Amino acid sequence: MASANTDGSACLVTECVMTEFHTVQYQDISDDLWEQWENCCKSWQAYPFQAPAWARACAENLSADAKKYLFFARDADKYLGFLPYRTEKVVTGRMLPIMQCKPWARFGGAIASQNEDEEFYKQFIDQFHAQIPKWHNLESGLLQDGDRILEAQDQFYAERGLKLRRKEVGMSEIMSESGFEGFLSSLSPKWRYSYRKAVSDHFEPGRTSIDHYETFSEDDLRSLKKRVMGIYKESWKTASTDTENNLLLPRIYNRFSDLMDFSARSGGLHVVIATIDGDDAAFSVGLHQNKLYCSYQTAYKEKYKKLGIGRLLHMESFRFVMENGFSTNNLLSDQGFKSHYTNRVARFSYMNVFNNNLPARLAESLAYAKRYLPGAKKPVKGS
Repeated sequence: MASANTDGSACLVTECVMTEFHTVQYQDISDDLWEQWENCCKSWQAYPFQAPAWARACAENLSADAKKYLFFARDADKYLGFLPYRTEKVVTGRMLPIMQCKPWARFGGAIASQNEDEEFYKQFIDQFHAQIPKWHNLESGLLQDGDRILEAQDQFYAERGLKLRRKEVGMSEIMSESGFEGFLSSLSPKWRYSYRKAVSDHFEPGRTSIDHYETFSEDDLRSLKKRVMGIYKESWKTASTDTENNLLLPRIYNRFSDLMDFSARSGGLHVVIATIDGDDAAFSVGLHQNKLYCSYQTAYKEKYKKLGIGRLLHMESFRFVMENGFSTNNLLSDQGFKSHYTNRVARFSYMNVFNNNLPARLAESLAYAKRYLPGAKKPVKGS
């Protein structure tokens, strides 16, 4: 059944049993819909990187050429699922223009109640594809192993003979069941010694203070952002070639700033700043939702490296998480150095698929061949 929004934007509604599936353009998302999405993510125990605050911060800083949409499902009583996506024309192989469909955010993607019958997930994916514009290449967001939408995606593409390229992503997590002292005892003797030495060096002489911030006025946020960037600009991270996370790049900083703003409004922002002799030395920015915590960004000034302030800040942030009722701290990656801390690795995956038409097949061949051209970079696992 086709209809239109009252503001004139297109909206296709398809009824399956008692469920409706809608698509709205980004600029037409109402305050109520943002709020419903946020409330659903909380009740569904979603991670902070699956929440609208994260997705919205990324969407606000996409290319002006990207067309952004929100697909969602609801019945008469409740919302059942959300999938933010964008379409954008890109040139592959320096010669072939194709239409690409991706989530707003790198980690973002579909999020839905896991308590519906199997037919709902099949219809969710079917109707998503019925409503999105023509596409040649599609990339999903992260979905955790066992998610029922992930299974529905696999079935949808298999039935149409489309080949998936799946990438697995591991994220280190610290579970809080044993409390901070139990967590500390699980670390290696060498790590425990280095932490206790840092505590002795910093706290006992009274040189160092660690302050936690959980509620924010606009002035508070503005001041904290300035302090965070003051630390960041004197850290090793300024030399990073990671174009998706270096805060010195205007687009990345704007996304970071927006994420702090949106998370603060929803009550899900936590900032920690360590000072040494009155000088800002290190910071940590965390995001949380429904007792699930993510350690998002951290840095320390290089001049304090030998004092172990980075290690101390990490551990005191972990202490805060464990002593304030959070069940899980997700570290957002599975890098080697994080193995010192973690007692679990959560498994996620996302997939890339090309459509079954000539431009898509040509683009797929070019993408595959590019890996084997002289000088091509080998794909990084989990990238």
